Amino acid sequence: MNNFLNRSFLWSLFILLFLVLAEATFQSAQNNETELHVIFYTHSNYGGEHTAEEYLAGVLGVGSPGRVFDTAVHTLKNYPEAVIVTDSMGYLKMWMDRFFNSSTQVFFEISNNSQFEVVNGGISSPDEACIHYDHLIETFTIGHKWLKDILGYHPQYAWSLEAAGHSKAYAWLLAKMGFNAIMLEKVHKNDREARKQRKEFNFLWQPIAQFDEKIYVEIADYPYQRDLQFWRWYHAARREWSDRDYEVWTNERKELFLTNAIQHHIGGNFNFSFDANPLLNDAQAWVNNLKTFSGLRPKFSSLSNYFKRVNKIYTKNGYAGTHPDKSLKIFKDDFFPLVTEKDEAWTGFYTTNSIFKGIVFSAARYFTALKNLYSKLILKDQAANWVEGINNIWNELWAVDEMLGILAQHDVISGTSAKRVNVEYLEMLSSKKFELDKVSIYIQNL
Repeated sequence: MNNFLNRSFLWSLFILLFLVLAEATFQSAQNNETELHVIFYTHSNYGGEHTAEEYLAGVLGVGSPGRVFDTAVHTLKNYPEAVIVTDSMGYLKMWMDRFFNSSTQVFFEISNNSQFEVVNGGISSPDEACIHYDHLIETFTIGHKWLKDILGYHPQYAWSLEAAGHSKAYAWLLAKMGFNAIMLEKVHKNDREARKQRKEFNFLWQPIAQFDEKIYVEIADYPYQRDLQFWRWYHAARREWSDRDYEVWTNERKELFLTNAIQHHIGGNFNFSFDANPLLNDAQAWVNNLKTFSGLRPKFSSLSNYFKRVNKIYTKNGYAGTHPDKSLKIFKDDFFPLVTEKDEAWTGFYTTNSIFKGIVFSAARYFTALKNLYSKLILKDQAANWVEGINNIWNELWAVDEMLGILAQHDVISGTSAKRVNVEYLEMLSSKKFELDKVSIYIQNL
């Protein structure tokens, strides 16, 4: 009897040890798998060759932000796992204000399903080099307020898709505003190559040494709109490599980043302006095929979900990749200058049109002063006696705020837009100045 019990105990112990080892082996294999987040994005221009109004109406061969939202409405419902990310809310507000219909209602459903994400959250994607504090804070404030009121959230993640250079003052303001992380696309090519050698594409940016504010940063390992690996795959008729090659490339990229979760972002200027069904259909088939590979777990994702996953892996589960000694270093400098190629130095663009920039900043200061007066008026007890007048003031201020937000866009404020675009924006700003003068007179007469 005792021998039987002993044998039963030993068998039970053996089975238990086997299960423990099997679970440990499974967890180890899973921890070393590459978790691939496929992120589709669309970047919105507000300057360059055309004005915001022209882009909204549609530009032949370029696309339209309005069409992007229409595409999201008519396409994403067929692909419940896919997400489209955009980097500003200005065009979204214009589209909803002017084309409110059944499509707008469907967009709310898509947004509630987390299939459309707005990162940054400003009216436009601002200049990040020579910034003006009041101007920058204002464009984020009004954008986040609108997103909170209409869509029920405000962004906590930033994505610098096309800004030429990044100042530590911009990073500090993002951290002060509660942003958790930012992805940078355009950095000096020498800096990118050096980080590849050091395998250091993730770090903490502490812009001002005497302050505690920090923001988590990831630098894209391939430049904006130069995602040749994906597009070589996508043009299947001319495919020169296989999905297996993609797996190898992905595992090579994993070595550059902090955790086994890495992103692959796919998009461009006004991407998804046209029928997105072929792209999403093929991408779905591609992701499904990649799921059959051992060591690779692909899925559609968003920028916020990607950053949240990286944070969870690193801070909660501990890093379990091939370099367990990886740590987050502190960076305290600016990303200047920006040189994309030997003959493509962008640094001078920061002050290319200093007169235009000065006029915009002066208008922003004037606007801020009037907004402060308006706030004091609201706080007065007798303000209720002028409800109609108060509402009129707010409508005028909001319109100016939107205009200043568009002018904060990196192409517009830095002078890289076409001359006729700058002239048209100056004329629009002049008309807004006239409206501000009327508001000033009205407030003084109350």
